[in-house]
Amino acid sequence: MAYTLAQLTEFFTNANAGTAPTEAQKLALQGLLNDNQSGLSNDATFSKVVDLASDSTVAVSVGTYNFFLGYAPSQAGLTALNAAYVGAGKQSGMNAENRFIAQSISLSMDNATAKANFSASYGSLSLADAAKAAYLIIIGQAAATANNINVDNAVAFLTNATSVAYYTALVKANYPNASAADQALAVKAAVVGEILFQATSYNQGAGIGSYAQASTNLVKDLALDNVLTNDSTTGIDLLGKYGTTNGGGSSLVLTSGVDTITGTSGDDTITGLVDTTAGATPTFTALDTIAGGAGNDTLIINSITALAQSNINAVTVTGVENVTLRGAAAVVADVTNWTDVTALNVTQATSATVGASGTANIGVSGVTGAITIDGGKGVTVTDATAGNAITIGGTTAPKGVVSVTDTSLTTGSVNVQGGTNVTVTTSGATTGTVTVGGTTSPSGVVTIANTGAAYDATAANNALGAITVTGGTTVNVTQTAYSSTADAAADTAAVTRTQGAVTVNGGAATTEVSVTQSATVAAVNQQTADGTKSVETVTFVAMAASETITVNGLTFTAAKALTAAEAAAAFANLANGATTGSAPVTNGTYSGTFSTVSGSTGAVTTASGVSTVSFTQTSFGATTGLTVADTAAAGNVSVATATAGAAQTITSTKAGVAGVAAGAVTINGAITGADVLSKVTLNSYGTVGITSDALTTLSLANSDAAVTVTNAAATTLGLTVNKVGSSTTTAALNLGSTYTTLNLAVAGASVTNLTAAGVTALAVTGSAAADLTGSTLTALKTVTVAGSAGVTLAAPAALTSFDASATSGANTVTALDASTATYTGGTGVDTVTLGNTTVSKAVSLGAGDDVLNLASGTTSLTATVNGGDGTDTLGMATADAVTATAGAAFASKVVGFEKLSLGLAAASGTVNLANLNNIGYVITNGVGANTTTLSGFVANGTLELAAVAQATGTVAVTLADATGTSDVLNVVAKVSTADLNHGTVSAAGVETINLTATDTSTTAAINRSTISITDSALKTLTIAGNAKATVTYDSTALTSVNASTNTGGVTVSTLSGAAAATTVTGGTGADTLTANHASDVLIGGDGADSLTAAANLVTLTGGAGADTFNVAFVVSNANSYATITDASAGDSIVLKNVAAVTETFASAKVALGDTAVFQDFANQAISTTTAGAISWFQYAGNTYIVENASGSATAFQNGTDVVVKLAGLVDLSTASFSASSQTLVLH
Repeated sequence: MAYTLAQLTEFFTNANAGTAPTEAQKLALQGLLNDNQSGLSNDATFSKVVDLASDSTVAVSVGTYNFFLGYAPSQAGLTALNAAYVGAGKQSGMNAENRFIAQSISLSMDNATAKANFSASYGSLSLADAAKAAYLIIIGQAAATANNINVDNAVAFLTNATSVAYYTALVKANYPNASAADQALAVKAAVVGEILFQATSYNQGAGIGSYAQASTNLVKDLALDNVLTNDSTTGIDLLGKYGTTNGGGSSLVLTSGVDTITGTSGDDTITGLVDTTAGATPTFTALDTIAGGAGNDTLIINSITALAQSNINAVTVTGVENVTLRGAAAVVADVTNWTDVTALNVTQATSATVGASGTANIGVSGVTGAITIDGGKGVTVTDATAGNAITIGGTTAPKGVVSVTDTSLTTGSVNVQGGTNVTVTTSGATTGTVTVGGTTSPSGVVTIANTGAAYDATAANNALGAITVTGGTTVNVTQTAYSSTADAAADTAAVTRTQGAVTVNGGAATTEVSVTQSATVAAVNQQTADGTKSVETVTFVAMAASETITVNGLTFTAAKALTAAEAAAAFANLANGATTGSAPVTNGTYSGTFSTVSGSTGAVTTASGVSTVSFTQTSFGATTGLTVADTAAAGNVSVATATAGAAQTITSTKAGVAGVAAGAVTINGAITGADVLSKVTLNSYGTVGITSDALTTLSLANSDAAVTVTNAAATTLGLTVNKVGSSTTTAALNLGSTYTTLNLAVAGASVTNLTAAGVTALAVTGSAAADLTGSTLTALKTVTVAGSAGVTLAAPAALTSFDASATSGANTVTALDASTATYTGGTGVDTVTLGNTTVSKAVSLGAGDDVLNLASGTTSLTATVNGGDGTDTLGMATADAVTATAGAAFASKVVGFEKLSLGLAAASGTVNLANLNNIGYVITNGVGANTTTLSGFVANGTLELAAVAQATGTVAVTLADATGTSDVLNVVAKVSTADLNHGTVSAAGVETINLTATDTSTTAAINRSTISITDSALKTLTIAGNAKATVTYDSTALTSVNASTNTGGVTVSTLSGAAAATTVTGGTGADTLTANHASDVLIGGDGADSLTAAANLVTLTGGAGADTFNVAFVVSNANSYATITDASAGDSIVLKNVAAVTETFASAKVALGDTAVFQDFANQAISTTTAGAISWFQYAGNTYIVENASGSATAFQNGTDVVVKLAGLVDLSTASFSASSQTLVLH
């Protein structure tokens, strides 16, 4: 029966890579339909439709790509390339001939691979030789001879002068900047394009040669059902898949009558239609007989309405290897009785229920509903419709490899029974399940990869569906919680997805199981910091002399008439607690403190003649209300709220995080007979249960969930842990009581509570630490540690040996009974705490900085304890050390310890270090209110005061020999979480003490150590470290305190009764230094230091930073002043608070004639002022400040008035002054 116009249109569209015919082409199709209805065969009609559709489009791509690149484009590639030929495409205005030429030129010039290939083969040939070589490849001598074509004549025609000129002009027009060599190469490519065109269009489109025939076969394959049988994303082997030896068969279309089809010896394609719609003309009908014959034949059944099993049963099919089903409705087709079929493919259906014999591979794709497959050899399913149920082997299991890819599992299911190797890849999952085996187990490797749907901010906490596997040899399950978590970032109620529970039931061949899940992540709600700091705007007015403005407790008194902007500037950029601003004393003076409401001000803003300053509260919350007052006649200073304050309930901003929880894992390897499941690997998991008497290898990673192993036969287990448990959550691992040997490999730091009551030998290897605190290892006798692994373990009573000699890792062992167990350390840090006062077994810690803590009450040793190489510490109770060092016997059993650590002292006592191998580094962990005396201390030894408060305690150090004049004692004082008073360190006859104050905390706040040093011989004290340090001393011989390397800040005061002046040097922190002795020198160093002169002739050097110099001390005479060597902008000078008066400062310096001497200036500063007045003058290149404390009307009063020297000429007229704090701030 003849085709319909709809069929011809479909064939055309498919052959044209999805592009429908133009109006002109529709007319041509109508003409071909008329020819078909008038007697032209269906096969001939089909061929002409293919030629019409593709000779100027798809054939161009196929031919040129295969020649220049060695492959034809994939179906998707043909569709993309077709865009250049239709509509507004680059080559849409060209005819077929020029398209072949243009595409060939483009490939030879723009595609690096094509250009390289073509140049290598044709670049060195003449144009004629290149043309002939291409002609023989594309068309061939045999085809030319059969069609009476003289190849040499054809080549001469192709390369005649007129043609070459045309090609050359075309190349130069499109590639004007190309080199001459490249242009010549492109001309040769143009000739190739012409040959391809001639081969394709020969004999009214029938074509000539291998290229044309293969191209036609490929397009026919595409035209039938819009599916390329040999499609490949990496390109199609054109001649191999569609050449005359692989194809060349007939394209046969069934009719509406009873057909008897006999195929050719080639690869035939037979197409039939099922359509029960009223008036339709189906062609795949009852009593049809189809014999494919030789070749690899394909039967294509297109079904407009449902394809039923009755349709299949009514047709006899033999000799057909491939069956393709394409339905617009449901497809039901069991072709088991078509015994020659080796491939059954469903490419479209609303649902599919299919089956085939055990020699046929089954492929299903494009189905929008349920998929059910029985039988077959290999099975491949690709599904993209949400929620589909996919069932394979429910009745008859497949015999070969099974592969399922479902990109939208959602709530659906995948159930696979039987097969050999089974691979299931699902994504977009929510509650959908995956089941493999159960009825019929697979016999090979099972691989399942399930990815959850993207994070949904509108969904509640949800769990992925279960995964169940029964059978297989090796089972691999991978779960990924989300395909995307992008939406979690903005979710204020973040949810957690629990991954599906995984159950693996091993069979007789299941030896290995691996389960990997996404790492556990705690859900985090998106939050944005809230709260608002109140901002108030203060509007200022002009001031007359003596008028005041008060803002927030700070008062400014004008010294002259000021504009509103100048008044505002007096209150600009003030910090909370300020006593002065930046206004110079020529403008006025300050009193009071800027602190009524905690906050700060910004810069002055002047607009339209109005000057304002903004005040911002320090804390979030409601506007407290700034207080202002003034005596200005020009108007009132006012306050207005610019930004209302609001309390803060959320202190930080952070993005939301999708929560992930691992699913439970159950692995059952118990089978009839001896178990065979020997290896399990788990990476991220929920609660785990494993049953197998053959389990000898277990690998666990990235989880703190409980794991229980049930084993009644295996005695040795290789256990690998990698980040199992953590410092916050201990992972419980119960191995039962059957294993006797445990080989523990530690790949990542792990904290586990291990229950293995039968284990007698534990061997630890790896590169990380395993904390086994709380483990139940009651039978454990021997422990070995190797590699760089480390172990933390409470030694069980049965332990006889702990050998860590082969590791460089750190080991911590507590409760070791050295009366029954030996300990041998490695090159790492070994920390061993003994649990018995009897030490009769050797303890050797090896290399590394090790620690041995003796049990409380240990005062004697039977066996030797050896610290080994490194700096090793022996820990003892203080009372035990007092007793043990009373004689020499104890020390004879102590070897290789460089430090002694003493516990909290409960009473006073003396530790004689001479009887403990003259250990020169002693750590005290608090002495309470007692005195611990360390006698026999070596020269240049170190005393470390641990971070324990002992304000009333004393550690007394007595050197073994203090008769020299340069004895040294090093003291380390440690603080951690708070300030500490370390009490008193007493030394006798030590000339130099080096103190290091160390803050071991990781917080930004710096903690302080307070320490008192008693040592009458002390001459030099150094203070180092990163902690704050407050140090007092009693030595009148001390002349130097050097804290230049301290970064925390020191507080030191010299002694007024010292024998000589003392120099105190601060560090980089904020130091507080006081000079109480005449001629002392204080050097602040970096930081905002506070230096106080409390004696005559003191020298003060602030160093970098905004320093404060307190010079209120009343010197004995006008020439005994303190000297500030480096007064500079930002520094403050504090003078005397004279009783019952308000201090004032005169911005104008005192001036006298050239004959005046220093005393004249000092007297003038007093005689011309009243009590509380502060004046200044410059004399002999320096600057002096004088304060009238006496109220004298005549002259400077020794012992009453104040004078201070500022080295150099310093202009104080621009300084600010606070009357309430008697402070000058230099600008």
